[in-house]
Amino acid sequence: MQTLIRHYRQQQQIAFQPVMGLTQRELEILSLIASQQSNADIAHRLMLSQHTVKSHLYNIFRKIRVHNRHQAIQWAHEHLNLYIPKRTTEPES
Repeated sequence: MQTLIRHYRQQQQIAFQPVMGLTQRELEILSLIASQQSNADIAHRLMLSQHTVKSHLYNIFRKIRVHNRHQAIQWAHEHLNLYIPKRTTEPES
């Protein structure tokens, strides 16, 4: 029984380990900036203040050692295989 408990605890720890030092919220925000969402859009979608979004972006940039959104998106594409949709020039109907 103890072996089984140990096994499940290890699995749980692995499941909650941050990816590349990023929290789940930071990964979520990274995916949203990859889909060309503005800070205001991200804040509205996640029910956060724009200041909180900016703080998350600062932490993301610091952790992955980039200086802007474009570099963060490139990093995510290279390291996380994050899908980056092509930006359309036409507004959606």
